[in-house]
Amino acid sequence: MDIKPLSNNIYFPKELPQNGKDQQKQQNYKIQDKLELSQEVQNMKNPNLQDTKLAKISEKIKNNYYNSDEVINKVADKIYNEISKSK
Repeated sequence: MDIKPLSNNIYFPKELPQNGKDQQKQQNYKIQDKLELSQEVQNMKNPNLQDTKLAKISEKIKNNYYNSDEVINKVADKIYNEISKSK
């Protein structure tokens, strides 16, 4: 997941109008937030996709895929690399 920084195009007025005074200025100064979700996150909301992923993982567990030397070595290498980076 990528978290993108805010753009530099945010405008903050020096002085916001007070409530009840000059309604037109208040409308001009409204600042709106925006949230954009990646396609990957949007797909996570799809229950069928989640069920499919869970079914694949469950099948791999039943077939002892995660107990294979190949997978264990990959995990061990990644752990070692992470530990090495932090030193």
